[in-house]
Amino acid sequence: MTNLLPPSKAMQDEIFNPDRRTLVISSMEAMPQGKTSRQTVKICFEGYELPLYLSAEVAANYHLGKGMSVPAAAADEMIFENEKSKAMQRALYLLDGRDYSYVEMYTKLSASYADEICAFVMDKLTSGGQINDSRYASALAESLCLKKGYGEYRARLELKRRGIPDEVIDDTLSEYRDNTSERAAAVIRRKYRSCLGDEKGMRRLKAALARLGYSYSDIKNAIRAVLDEMPQEFSDADEYDDYEY
Repeated sequence: MTNLLPPSKAMQDEIFNPDRRTLVISSMEAMPQGKTSRQTVKICFEGYELPLYLSAEVAANYHLGKGMSVPAAAADEMIFENEKSKAMQRALYLLDGRDYSYVEMYTKLSASYADEICAFVMDKLTSGGQINDSRYASALAESLCLKKGYGEYRARLELKRRGIPDEVIDDTLSEYRDNTSERAAAVIRRKYRSCLGDEKGMRRLKAALARLGYSYSDIKNAIRAVLDEMPQEFSDADEYDDYEY
């Protein structure tokens, strides 16, 4: 699909020449619309070789029509409004695929749009509830802690990497602190039960849990809990508690 905006430097220089005060629309043409693109209008001005492309929505908001005289300064405003509309559509398209944190979405938009436009779009998205860091953090923490079996340290790093503020992270992870050892024990039962039979396996197990973000005390408590479920098979398991990892 042709990249219609932002307008080329040559087109901007031509339209915004300070010696030219008024633009007269010579023609308007609706462009072919792709499956995921918005309706775009090609606008040509008398005496200007390069056209201006605006969304049909922006063109309608300015009541543009053939033969209409447009102050040259208004073209700048139209392009700015068009960029805001385009950035908003891009954000909504991304949100249709998954949720985003404020920082993630701003970073995505800033790759293509000016800071002023990004700030405008983000204000709209946060006030409308499409961007909500607390909701995003809650859903992500549930996936990290309950589905992937991460400990608090690893989960905190992942949330921080996605731009979640520290105070939101603290509040979100607080509900998972009371059962940290239980989650670590669940990981052992699911993936590392066979490691409980020898020193080498125990070290591998402890290293794996450490990488998942569990503290030493949580790892030790989790191992002890799982070993206590198998008293006959591991009657001498006390020796494994003190192995370094």
